[in-house]
Amino acid sequence: MNLGSASCPDGVKVSHHREICSHCLSKIHPPDPNFHSTTVIPKVDNPRSDAEDFRSITIGLCMYRLFSKIVTNPLSELTPLNPCQKALGAFDNVITVASLLKLARRT
Repeated sequence: MNLGSASCPDGVKVSHHREICSHCLSKIHPPDPNFHSTTVIPKVDNPRSDAEDFRSITIGLCMYRLFSKIVTNPLSELTPLNPCQKALGAFDNVITVASLLKLARRT
């Protein structure tokens, strides 16, 4: 993750986590790791009031994003993605990973 990333809804920047010792960081648990803030941003300069001119964006807690990266980075080496799929989140491929694990258990 980019160290200069903007603050998440929890108000913590990625660079701040680098300054905390890993032992202390392992003791921190966000009260609601599934909390995400969703808003809409305009796609065009003068948007109309209908939904076609807007795009939604969801921002999760910094701790949740870091945890997701830790869990999914080893999986990404095992299941390479087409560059067209890079915009998808890691959890969008849960079915693929589950299928691979099921296949691995059979062999």
